[in-house]
This record gives sequence, C-alpha cells and structure tokens, in this order.
Amino acid sequence: MRHRGLPRQNKPFAGAADGHYPAIDMAIRRLKPFWIGQVTAGDKLASFTSLKQETAALSDAAADFFDYLITQKTRFLRKMRVVVDTMLLRGRGILKATIDPLNDYSLVFEAIDPLFLLMPQEANGFEDADEFVHVRQFTVERYRRLDGRWDTSEETIRKIRGQPVANLQTVLVQKKLQEGITNTTQVNQIIVYEHWVRNGRGHTVYTYSPHAPDVLLRKPYPNPYKWQGKESLPFHSFVLEVCAEGWFAPRGIAELLAPIEQYLTKLWNEKADAMTFANRPLYTGDKEIKNLSNFRWQPGEYIPGNIRGVQQG
Repeated sequence: MRHRGLPRQNKPFAGAADGHYPAIDMAIRRLKPFWIGQVTAGDKLASFTSLKQETAALSDAAADFFDYLITQKTRFLRKMRVVVDTMLLRGRGILKATIDPLNDYSLVFEAIDPLFLLMPQEANGFEDADEFVHVRQFTVERYRRLDGRWDTSEETIRKIRGQPVANLQTVLVQKKLQEGITNTTQVNQIIVYEHWVRNGRGHTVYTYSPHAPDVLLRKPYPNPYKWQGKESLPFHSFVLEVCAEGWFAPRGIAELLAPIEQYLTKLWNEKADAMTFANRPLYTGDKEIKNLSNFRWQPGEYIPGNIRGVQQG
C-alpha cells in the first residue's frame, strides 16, 4: 500500500478518479527522524574507558576515531535508515554487521529484508532460535569475486545460477516455488542460503544453494564473532512494538493504518467522482436538438428548447 497504493478494481466510469491517500507513507515520514535521531543524537556513537590511568586521555580520541570510522567510512547510517523504515513499515527491521577479512577487516553493514530471514515459528529472536536461514542474493560476477573462500568454479555456478523458464512443465514447477527465496529465473542471479544452526558452544554456519543443495559452496565454519568472551551474533533486530510472543508478532505502521488508509482513499476517490458529475452534469430538454454541431456547451451560450440539468440521486 506504499507509494502509489492499490488501484481501484472497478471504476464506475471511464476517467474516474484513481487516487491514493498516503496515510502510511506520511506516518512513516513523521516517525523516521525520531528513530534516526536515537542513533545520531549523541556526540559520539560509543565511548571507551581505559583500564590504565596513563592512557585515559586516549579514550576520547578513540571514541572520536570510532565515530568518524563508522559514520564516514562505512554505510552504517545509510543502512540504518533502511532498517528504521522497514521496522516502521513491517514491525521489525534487521541489521547485519560483519567484517570483511579480505578488505583490511573493514566493517560491513547490511539491511536485511525480513522476507529474506527465515525464522522458526516458535522463536522470539536470534537468541532462542535453534536455527535460522539468511537468504542472500548475488549476481554471478559478485559471486565470482568470492574466490578463495567459496566454491566459485564454473561448474558450480552453472548449477546454482537462475534458470529461465523453458517450457510449460517448468512453469508448473515454478508455481510450487517462491521466486527470490527458493528459486529464481534470472540467469544472472544466484540464491545462497546462509544456514545458522545452534550447537553446544554457539552456531555453525552452513552455506548452500536451494538450486543445488548437495553442492558445498563453502566449508561449514563456526560463528567467529564474540563479545566479552561470549558468542555474539552479527544480526540485530529492531522491533517497533512488543505485543505478543513470537518472531512474527510485532505489527508495523502499515498493518495499523491500513483500514484508515483504505477508508481515506475511498473517500477521496468518491468525492472526486462526485465533483466530476457536478462539474459535468447531464442535460435534457423539451425540444430535440437535431444538429448538435451548431451549439457549444460553454458558459453564456444560448440553447433553445428549455434545456435543464438532470438531477442526480
């Protein structure tokens, strides 16, 4: 219902109004600065405390450098805007923070669409889920650049890349698959499952493609991220409201305002239709006009024959 909205299914007449009252969009635009302000309102994103008195003076310098590094040298703020927008729209926004060991261990931030995070129905979040899947989409060339960590052989790429629709049987199979999640018909696109499974010490990550699940794209590896000696997942979930247990419980602005937006859109279109009838009324008269080309429907024009407007119901 965002942006252009839902079009009218049955217009009462040709040229009828088909507007969209953007109640959801306007509500999100009002709330987004507040949530972004929670991230940027402070002088620094983080502060540091030195365990040695002689290096305490470096704490502020470290905090300034960290703030500069995150805000100016990464896409953190850009991705946070997407996360906040997704949280307001759907009730939950997800940020993934990792490092790139092949690029001087630089920080990498991703805003994940909740549709591409497959979570068990019973889980409340990443902390208590036994397993979850992050569905990742790569172009073929981007996947080739992963050489060194992944299986990027041409034979593997041929198996896992998208396949175009070839015949009717393939079309029937497509109906049973979810485009973009378990299947793709884009030949330049590769879908990869990053499957996180909980074990006794943390999580083990398995990487494979739903197009060829038997092909090992990358050797299973443990979660490398820790915080204060304990495992720390790189996924961070931001919830708009807490109304019930469960991953899918939070509601977004769209769900809350959908009935109001539908009503306002209908009211807007109906008023425009009424104005169309009022500004372009139907006319009748006592005398038949045989040659209409001699008359013009414009203000001040004289029409003989007791012409009068048709009263609408």
